[in-house]
Amino acid sequence: MTQIAEPLLNGAAHQPVNHHLVQTTRQPEVISIIAIPDSDVCDPCDIAITSRSTSTPNSEASLIPAQSFVGIDTLSVMAEVVDYDIESFTYTRYRQTDQHDHLTSASTRFASGLTIQLQRWHQKFVARFECSIPRVRYGNNLKVATADETLEVVQGLRSQASDLVKWAEPVDNFSIMRIDITRDFYFDIRAELDGFMEGQRLLNLPYRPPVQLWGDECGYTNLRRGNGKRWRSCLYSKESELKAQADNPRLIPGARAELVALSKCAQGVLRNETMLRRVVLKRTELQTVGDLSDRVIKDLHRKYFRRAGFDHEVGSTDKLRCTLGNLPSTERSTATAMFGMLFIESLGEQPPLSENTRCKYERQAKRLGLTVADMTGLTSSLRLDYDSGALVRRSGMA
Repeated sequence: MTQIAEPLLNGAAHQPVNHHLVQTTRQPEVISIIAIPDSDVCDPCDIAITSRSTSTPNSEASLIPAQSFVGIDTLSVMAEVVDYDIESFTYTRYRQTDQHDHLTSASTRFASGLTIQLQRWHQKFVARFECSIPRVRYGNNLKVATADETLEVVQGLRSQASDLVKWAEPVDNFSIMRIDITRDFYFDIRAELDGFMEGQRLLNLPYRPPVQLWGDECGYTNLRRGNGKRWRSCLYSKESELKAQADNPRLIPGARAELVALSKCAQGVLRNETMLRRVVLKRTELQTVGDLSDRVIKDLHRKYFRRAGFDHEVGSTDKLRCTLGNLPSTERSTATAMFGMLFIESLGEQPPLSENTRCKYERQAKRLGLTVADMTGLTSSLRLDYDSGALVRRSGMA
């Protein structure tokens, strides 16, 4: 989606142009609608998830989260329109030719914060909405939205823009261009989370998805797999993200205190956010707003949670000791060399091995369920349990 024009963002007004309703037979246009909520937000404790009890350690059977469902954050949808009222737009841009001036873009903003941008696109009029559904509904995205809540927000945005455009199709037929599906996991000990994130960073998946690790640059660790052109899955501490946002020197007055309050509500929350674009969604059940359902978004999120490798266990020294102890004596010498290969790879180096030897060790590691992520030196093996929504320790290693 194209960017909002800088003069509009700065609040500068432009003189409207004397044009009337434009029919679809003239020039194709696109309307991009972005919802930006006002700064007045309800009490964070009213919309925040309820903190789970921390009286018991996070084992395989503990930590049932308060918000265990999969929800929606950002949504971008597109729909056809038949005409629009150019006089209602406060900013317009034209491309000059020898004979005519052709409209290329137009923008306006409602008092509620909803911004509309108009732009030429293919051979028809289409409107595109993009917004964070929870931010529109609750004022922030600490709590994610269900499929029904998302549909209500899209219907509201559609109605809000109906004074400017005439829609050609019902809201159920709006095409989904992008969707961010979110699932929160819970943890007790920050040091364990740091070890788990480091192990996940070292993990080599078979199809080698692009990996980004955002650290000091953004103020918190954000592990990303996928380049975002088709899909991307992120893993980060929600509390750390909100604290980093609160440290932004360009915040408006009062916003910093609000973000600090929200960060306290997000303690112990590890967020997994999966972004899917149209090129991926075209091959799934989720293509239009009418296809939105809690079952569909959960199935999609679980699929890309596994595709990103976030379901892989990050092992510990106990796991390595138990694996070696359960091997027959004839395999122990080879396994010890395989451990050395994985350890050197965890340091970012390549061990001096022939291709045949490397393949032999990799086959053995795969058979034993070991990866470079098991070389972090943790005291307990950790994994994200999807059903309980928690970072859990492996129990009963022997």
